[in-house]
Amino acid sequence: MFTQRFEEMPEANRLEMLVDMLRYENAAQATLIQKLEGEIASLQAEVNCAREDADKLQQVLDMQNARSFRKLNS
Repeated sequence: MFTQRFEEMPEANRLEMLVDMLRYENAAQATLIQKLEGEIASLQAEVNCAREDADKLQQVLDMQNARSFRKLNS
């Protein structure tokens, strides 16, 4: 039904309808891209926090190892 009506439309109207459909699709994709970019930023922040925590823990381990080494050698 829709296809038949579409084919019966003047070419200018068909092109206008196609342009509108493409604009709608583009807007939907832009919205999805923004959402995904937000999720990526959030995940990147979590990764950065985890790296900072890992660095702090490594510093504690290094200090404990240094103390243990000094005790063994004294």
